[in-house]
Amino acid sequence: MLGVAGIIQVAVRLNIEVIAEGIESVDEREVLIALGVRYMQGYLFAHPGFEALVQPVFP
Repeated sequence: MLGVAGIIQVAVRLNIEVIAEGIESVDEREVLIALGVRYMQGYLFAHPGFEALVQPVFP
């Protein structure tokens, strides 16, 4: 996670909001929270819902 911490530090210094993707475990989430990441997405939060998408109707 040392590389991740460095990237987050650079983003903070450049005033860039970090969005962490691919979060799959509570441990990953906790580490990222400790590093100051506020926005995350991944299987830990929700699985893809392709079946729930509306199917397009073409004339």
